[in-house]
Amino acid sequence: MAKYEFVRVNPLDTSSFAEVYKQYEEVFPAEERQSYDVLFSRFQQGVNVLFVCTCQRKICAFAFLFPLGKTRFVLLDYFSVLVELRSKGIGSNMLSFLKSELQNQKKIMVLEVENPEFGEDREMKEKRIAFYLRNDAALLSNVRFLLPALDLSKKPVEMKLMVLPNFKISKEECASLIQQIHAEVYTKHTTRKLINEIILGLPQVISYLELKK
Repeated sequence: MAKYEFVRVNPLDTSSFAEVYKQYEEVFPAEERQSYDVLFSRFQQGVNVLFVCTCQRKICAFAFLFPLGKTRFVLLDYFSVLVELRSKGIGSNMLSFLKSELQNQKKIMVLEVENPEFGEDREMKEKRIAFYLRNDAALLSNVRFLLPALDLSKKPVEMKLMVLPNFKISKEECASLIQQIHAEVYTKHTTRKLINEIILGLPQVISYLELKK
């Protein structure tokens, strides 16, 4: 049985970053990808924290975490497992590892997932949400989130937000979280109009979808 190891990548380890970025380009669509220069700069400065899962000296999964300012929230910026190694428990084990790392710091993970109600590949998007639900995340079911197109060529991407572990968030804290994500993660791509569109659409009471144990 293959042995997997989960480790945090040192910001000086440029070879590991290069290997991850190659996988990153193959997995994420252009409208959701940061440029090499942006992601590499954030990695080296410690703005983005990179974790990988390795097996026989090969990186088989990766996760970029983005701590949001002086808050208790950490954005799971990007997360992926090599296509040929999916459905083997690697993703669940890595997510559990990341969850433990953040709980030790009293942090809450925030996840952005594509809204299945929009665009193509509905089944794939639903499976992705179901994966996170199985791994103890909760979906903010009545919160609309918009991701500015990072390639500057398309409309914003319709998304949903999830939290891990589940916890109750007020409308005010949700609004603050959304503004902080846009201000810190998507600084060069977002607009005040886009942020206001999301904030004005927030419900008074946030609803949650989670799997009952």
